[in-house]
Amino acid sequence: MRERVFARGQDRGVWPKYSAAGMEYIARHVTTWEDSKMSVIKRQRTVVTVADTRMVPPQLLLFRSYRPEMPEEAAEHYKFFDPSKVELWKALRCTTWVDVFLLFWLFGFVELIESRAAPFFFESFNGLSDGGLIANNPTLALISDFLLTNKLEKSFARTEEDRARKGNWKIGCVISLGTGVFPTEKIDGIDLSLPHVKNPLTFAKSFYKAITNTRNLLHVLVKECTASNGQPVKYAREWCHSINTPYFRSEGETNTTRRRISGVKNNISKGDD
Repeated sequence: MRERVFARGQDRGVWPKYSAAGMEYIARHVTTWEDSKMSVIKRQRTVVTVADTRMVPPQLLLFRSYRPEMPEEAAEHYKFFDPSKVELWKALRCTTWVDVFLLFWLFGFVELIESRAAPFFFESFNGLSDGGLIANNPTLALISDFLLTNKLEKSFARTEEDRARKGNWKIGCVISLGTGVFPTEKIDGIDLSLPHVKNPLTFAKSFYKAITNTRNLLHVLVKECTASNGQPVKYAREWCHSINTPYFRSEGETNTTRRRISGVKNNISKGDD
């Protein structure tokens, strides 16, 4: 697996860094999924986040292992793809995070998969890139999809009995596991103005500052686009607390995190993070 993905020397390109063909081979054959579809996942509802970068701004697509009962026109409108037509290896190739996906699949508790590998480490797959470009912290996307699914199941119920029975799912708790926190950096600014001055030295200083601020602006945009902690965590926490759902967030794997997660089934205070 390592030799196929982490290619060396002439086997890899200058950019992206690693072999997309090797990733595709592993996703399809080493996993033994071959042509298996996402509908084979029965024990839990699984969501894979993907960014459609064939347009600007890119659109967030969700490859799900489920779909509410609804007409085809409605499914197309709400972008609920048929899980029996979405191949597992292609969903994995789009999100390009093989290690965690395999681990969660083997233990049977996948809830949501996301990463931030493409297009920096692997090229996009038919214009579909890593969902981390839009939702690097996918908690809000998951909660939104949960609420939408509830609404659609109830809206398209065929009988009053089905309407009373469907769409009543509740969120027990939300556990968000991070991979670390980027340190806060101070910058000089992001203003790109160039004042009209006659002094060449003053103009040179202004020009240099504008170039520096351009770099700062790009840095800010990239950080904001791929933010996984900070504001996304605050939004998710308040959203969960507003619907009386316990929310747990860890920025990394620690003993404290393990203890808190193991105690989720115990007596949990609804408003405690």
